[in-house]
Amino acid sequence: MRRVNIEKRNRRTGIVDCAGRVIIPKRFREECGFEDGTKVEFSMLDGNLVIRKASLTCAICGSLEELIEIEDKAVCKECLKKIKNI
Repeated sequence: MRRVNIEKRNRRTGIVDCAGRVIIPKRFREECGFEDGTKVEFSMLDGNLVIRKASLTCAICGSLEELIEIEDKAVCKECLKKIKNI
C-alpha cells in the first residue's frame, strides 16, 4: 500500500457512529465547498476513503460531456436530441 505524507495540520480524527456517519471538520468543508445539501461521492484509493463533490452527469446515459442542467439534474445534448425525436 502506498503511504501518503499528509502534514499534521491537515489531519483530523473523527468517530464513525453506528449509522456510518462522521462529521467533516468545518475547515475541510469550507475548503471543499461542502455546504448543507451538497451531494458527495465516495471512492477508494489505495485503501483510503476519498470523499469529493459528486460530479454532475447525464441522468440518462451518465455522460460528463455537454450537460444541460434542469433543476438539480442534468441531461447531455445527445440524450436531449434523442428525447426531442421521440
